[in-house]
Amino acid sequence: MSTEGAAKSILIVEMSRNLHEGPARSAIQLIRDLDPKRYSAVPVFSLEPAEHVALEKIIGAPVRNIRMPRPKLSRHFSQMTEFASLTSSAVSALAAEAAASGASIIHANSIINLHAALASGKARLPFIVTVREMLPARTADALYTRWICGRASAVIAVSRAVRENLIRAGADEAKISIVRNGIDIVETPPEKKESLRREFGVEPGAPTIGIVGSINSLKGHLVLVKALDEILRKYPLLKLLIVGDAQDDSAEYLEQVRGDVRAAGFEDRVVFTGRREDARDIIAAFDVCVQPSTRDDSLPRTVLEAMAAGIPVVASRIGGIPEMVHHENTGLLVTPGDARELASAVTRLLDSPATRRSMGELARQRAATEFSASAQIAKIMDIYDSAVTGNRKPKLT
Repeated sequence: MSTEGAAKSILIVEMSRNLHEGPARSAIQLIRDLDPKRYSAVPVFSLEPAEHVALEKIIGAPVRNIRMPRPKLSRHFSQMTEFASLTSSAVSALAAEAAASGASIIHANSIINLHAALASGKARLPFIVTVREMLPARTADALYTRWICGRASAVIAVSRAVRENLIRAGADEAKISIVRNGIDIVETPPEKKESLRREFGVEPGAPTIGIVGSINSLKGHLVLVKALDEILRKYPLLKLLIVGDAQDDSAEYLEQVRGDVRAAGFEDRVVFTGRREDARDIIAAFDVCVQPSTRDDSLPRTVLEAMAAGIPVVASRIGGIPEMVHHENTGLLVTPGDARELASAVTRLLDSPATRRSMGELARQRAATEFSASAQIAKIMDIYDSAVTGNRKPKLT
């Protein structure tokens, strides 16, 4: 059921630091695909100027850019004071934007966006939060989770694993709906795949594996580099593509990954591509996509993009990943942090093109049916309906 009358405005607040992060890509998809007869998006991001310009080109509409500092515990009084000042300014700016745009709801695309939560109170508007993080089981994190979910009219969890994590932290189970990330099926032409393989120096007929996304300790790059030693023994011409870059707080980790590659003598087998606008095309050029997450990973978008491209995934059995990758059906799941098991799984798929094709096709079918972007966005709009009318609807699963 939709709300009556003209389309209502939704202030969608996203605080990714660049457009390549999974949450930013999910927010962009939501902004572009909302049914304009029901809801119109008022996008608010927190980007550097160049990224802000690029975003406006992508969505074809103005985007308000407000500096929203990420919550960070600090013992330094000056840093705490600066954070409080910036947060206060962001809250006021968000509330003013909500009033100016006539927004009916403020929707934060991350649980760490306390600015949007506070702004909803200042603007006296319903607040919805999408939770795509799995915060540690620490007292401070649990208190924060209960606080922000308590302010929300509805809580959207991107996976069962996230929902269970929220409930363990004390969030109200009745408020939580599961709406997984959605994905569109996009075909990459064969000639584009071959062009990319040539660009990265892949020898004709040589296998290619890759890992895509922000380079940080959660994603397990060091485990993959360690596993590469065993993989290269059987496939000495293989190329590993590491697609993405590190944020400032992960720069040291990136240097550690580069250092391990150098120490192992893999410099001619590993390509650091940096951030790429054509990451989905690059994934389609892989033989195997690898997601060796070392800690709870809610529902990594890279895995969905590989599935949509028909590329089998080898990933850690952790967080929400098993909700995407069905072991022995659409890919292979391995023990987090186990480099030997990871190498064995990757090698097994490289050994059998028929298995890769079969798993890849089943993965594509699952992406199209279980993770349809249109179906997921329809669920979100139903949640908007409920928040606007004040009716609590049954939980979506």
